[in-house]
Amino acid sequence: MAASEEQRAKTAERRRRAVAMRFAGVDYETIAERLGYAGRAAACKDIQRALAPNIAEDAAPATDEQRALELMRLDRLQAAAWPAVLKGDLRAIDTVVRIISTRAKIRRDADAAERGARQATPVAEVSGIADLTERIAARRGAATG
Repeated sequence: MAASEEQRAKTAERRRRAVAMRFAGVDYETIAERLGYAGRAAACKDIQRALAPNIAEDAAPATDEQRALELMRLDRLQAAAWPAVLKGDLRAIDTVVRIISTRAKIRRDADAAERGARQATPVAEVSGIADLTERIAARRGAATG
């Protein structure tokens, strides 16, 4: 294996371990210390790069990362419960239904936040138009009065 290929493999493995640790709830500082990152920010940046394919482009990065991690956790929980679901275990079925419901809520909330962000500009524009209309009316009143 060439030196650059070996380095890429090491980087990919460290990134995989960092994501797994973050997925498990480990803080960035600890991840940096345990995996040899220069600091908390470097660990955070590397994890964001690893999660980038799973994150929508429109939302804020911190929100995106958190959402991606939560969805990954829900996927893993559902996968763990699935064999019991297939055996007809009612508690496992209830658990999976709650996982699906939680996943849907996370996605609904993300969609609502995105729609809200898109609607913010028109509301501001309407407010600006209302201000202009009032000023024009005031000038007309002053000119005729």
